[in-house]
Amino acid sequence: MIRDVKAWEEFERELAKREPVDYQRNLRLFEALLEEARSLGRWPPDDPLEGIELHTRFVEAVRRWWEKDQRDSAEQTNEEAPSTRGERAASSTPTRVKDVPVNGIVADLLARLALALKHAGVDYMIIGGQAVLLYGEIRVTRDVDITLGAGPEALPRILDACRNAGLDCLVADPEAFVKQTLVLPSIDSSSGLRVDFVFSFTPYEREAVRRGVDVPVAGVPVLFARVKDVIIHKIFAGRPRDIEDVRGILRKKRDLDIPLIRRWLRELGSATDRDLLSVFEKLTREEWTN
Repeated sequence: MIRDVKAWEEFERELAKREPVDYQRNLRLFEALLEEARSLGRWPPDDPLEGIELHTRFVEAVRRWWEKDQRDSAEQTNEEAPSTRGERAASSTPTRVKDVPVNGIVADLLARLALALKHAGVDYMIIGGQAVLLYGEIRVTRDVDITLGAGPEALPRILDACRNAGLDCLVADPEAFVKQTLVLPSIDSSSGLRVDFVFSFTPYEREAVRRGVDVPVAGVPVLFARVKDVIIHKIFAGRPRDIEDVRGILRKKRDLDIPLIRRWLRELGSATDRDLLSVFEKLTREEWTN
């Protein structure tokens, strides 16, 4: 039995800070955990749509900010809401990271998705738990979250991309569901992972997609969200595991775009009457004190 739990937890935190992020290892461990869950009869989940409401909450928050921004712009044309101007030129070409020679059931899915979306001519970024594997610590997730650089008008192309990637749509009426939620849920039968395509309509989302990080997986370039956008999405989601994801990222990285993170947490928090910025400030204090 551990005598001093706090001392042990501090040791683990410091150890995590010293260990560099190894995406190859994290992805392989994730795939091993997935196979273990399958062998125990705990995978795939009974309800494939569980948790999809998190996407609709984020979409609604961005929608509220966008509507407020449009009203404010009409009233005060000389004022400008937070934007990513100045970053566009620098981030129009995705940042390159080292090649990650990983082969496995999840790597195969990511490669298929990247190829299908490229063929469909739709920009995108991988967000959520899969992006955490790139920036933080190993964790299990039941889905692949993809933010699209296109609105619902691109639905026919996304449905084609689903078919080309070997995915099955999870809703009977995709057009009606996307119109209501701006999310198209699908399932990959080979891995059991749900793939959620989240349509976008605001400058923040489109810029976040354009500044994605290009990560070769199984020989195919796959676009992931930048670490700052992963943090924003995770703090907004706000579940205990999302907060732990942010902690894991903060232990690994300190070179963050703090002004942008603060600006968008403030805006999204205002749109939903939540103090998201305080959550971020508290986490940075706790993880960066030493």
